[in-house]
Amino acid sequence: WEHGAKPENIVAWGGASRTLEDIKGWEEVRAEGLRVIDDHTLEMELSIHNVIWPLHMAAWHVGISKLEQVETYDNWGNGPIGAGPFSLTYDPESGLTELTRVDLVGGHWNGPHDTPIIEKLVLPNVEDKQARLLMFENGELDLMTVDRETYASALDPGHPFNPLLYVSPYGGLWYIRLKHTYAPLEDLYVRRALAHGQDMERIVSAVWGSTATHAKGLISSHMPCHDPDANHQPYDPDLARQYLSDSTYGIAAYLPPLLIDFHRPDTVAMGVAVKEYWKDNLDVELDVLKRESGMFRREASQFYRGALGLWIPDPAYVFSNFIRRPEIITSDWRLWNLSVAEAMVDHARSLPLGHPDRCAAFQAVDAQYVGDAHNIPIREVDPIRWVVQPWLRGFKSTFNLDFNTLTTAYVAKH
Repeated sequence: WEHGAKPENIVAWGGASRTLEDIKGWEEVRAEGLRVIDDHTLEMELSIHNVIWPLHMAAWHVGISKLEQVETYDNWGNGPIGAGPFSLTYDPESGLTELTRVDLVGGHWNGPHDTPIIEKLVLPNVEDKQARLLMFENGELDLMTVDRETYASALDPGHPFNPLLYVSPYGGLWYIRLKHTYAPLEDLYVRRALAHGQDMERIVSAVWGSTATHAKGLISSHMPCHDPDANHQPYDPDLARQYLSDSTYGIAAYLPPLLIDFHRPDTVAMGVAVKEYWKDNLDVELDVLKRESGMFRREASQFYRGALGLWIPDPAYVFSNFIRRPEIITSDWRLWNLSVAEAMVDHARSLPLGHPDRCAAFQAVDAQYVGDAHNIPIREVDPIRWVVQPWLRGFKSTFNLDFNTLTTAYVAKH
């Protein structure tokens, strides 16, 4: 863990440090909060009260690996030495991934549970969508993820995939980041005017289709404490115009140029739609740039499409990401989000699981953060949608997305 947190090794989005930063001393990469008791026991002292810490230890990016291999083998991720009942091998040329039960490769699983009955899980790399569908229909694949369009069709009870559908919930979301250090977004009323001056719910449906879910707050629909009635930025052109009038700028003509840069075609389409709403409702001009691969964002851009992946099903993890210490994240995104309501977040995080006021405390943070337009929620990250053959009994997938890049697989049966 300490190796991965060093400035020369940490990834831009924070990696394991996004989960482990609550260990005392983590920001200095000293971690005096880690103490080895014996070969099988590690004591962790936290810097804050964190009731969901056990869930952090199940996150995919804090898995146990052998440091000697990490330091000496550049491609160690394709064949890591792990600590579980399966070994992993990956062929970078074919894209084939195989998980093989340890006792079948000369090792011995001495874990707390019985040896798994599954001998091998094979993940072939089948890039052609039509080929994957044919393989599944022919019984050559035991399970397969499906795209949004296939899923929408399979919702029809008459579709052959309908009884085979399985959905893994997920709590991530997309949002527009607002750089508060860039004019005119230092003004609360300008931010609110922009937030209420576009109909993001209709934009999401138009760009991503009917199965996409508009994010009306930061606690998404698959998360505990989600409030289905919350809508912290309702579309209201009259209210938007009033906020702009109440701002220090007064009218759109006095605003500096507004710039937003996107790369993905779907987010470009979203940006164009937002541009039209702001022009029609506020007479505000938004300059939307389609970035090509390798292009940097314009330095003066006040907006940025952000994404929040959540592998812990609890709102405490949502808001921890918005008050993250700058030592943990090497990119400068924190500068674009004010650390608002930190006292409110600390209070909510301190409440025990099951406390009658816990959800209300997190919902209050959500209302404060989104209501003041520190960002503009776009849509929830799609859950993982599978079709599973009827003979593969008991299939489950966790909230934090086991095999979150899996597209196809078959199981070598016992």
